[in-house]
Amino acid sequence: PIPDSKKIIVAFQRRDIRIGFERQVIYDSILIIALTFTLLTIAVWLIINRGLQGLDRTADEIGNRDPNNLNPIYIETMPAELEPLISSINDLFTKLKEALERERRFAGDAAHELKTPIAAIKTLSQTILSSTTDTHTKRSAEDIILGVNRANHIIDQLLTLSRAVPDALQSTLTPISLSSIATGIVTNLTPSAISSGKNISLQKKTSAKIMATQAAIEIIMRNLIDNSIRYTPE
Repeated sequence: PIPDSKKIIVAFQRRDIRIGFERQVIYDSILIIALTFTLLTIAVWLIINRGLQGLDRTADEIGNRDPNNLNPIYIETMPAELEPLISSINDLFTKLKEALERERRFAGDAAHELKTPIAAIKTLSQTILSSTTDTHTKRSAEDIILGVNRANHIIDQLLTLSRAVPDALQSTLTPISLSSIATGIVTNLTPSAISSGKNISLQKKTSAKIMATQAAIEIIMRNLIDNSIRYTPE
């Protein structure tokens, strides 16, 4: 309506043009939403991927680490969000390393402390054995000496393990000749075998080699041969 007039202005629009405008608006809106969603998806993926790279590097560092490597983890360009996690893991490594070191020292100290009273018991038993003529007393003294020798054997094993095994486990695997190790151990233990009335010899047809750590193999083989000498009849 026109003010102060009886006239009315009427505007018309063709239906096909109006529908075309509506469709264009809808298409433009969908395109904008699709582009926006795509860009947001890419941005979120980049942010998450960048954040997870630190976790991936940490997982690789821990997964590929040697079981005996308890040194702190150091990763360059680490996200600030991961620093508390890495710090906690490093604190755990430090505590484990200290605990293993305490255990190692305890085994060595305990073995050394036990050898003194056991040596005294053996000395007293030998004194009784040489100074008495009573058969029952002699048999008891011999039993005590036998038990002391077994205890000394166990203590020696503890000392060997406490000294050698942690270092051996940290070593890399190398080709080891079993016959060479056996030759050395048999040579060292031959006097003990002869003194206890046993014969010991080494028979080898091949020179077998394995991937291992020499200290660990020496401990295993020495224990086997030593036990055989101790508990085999004459």
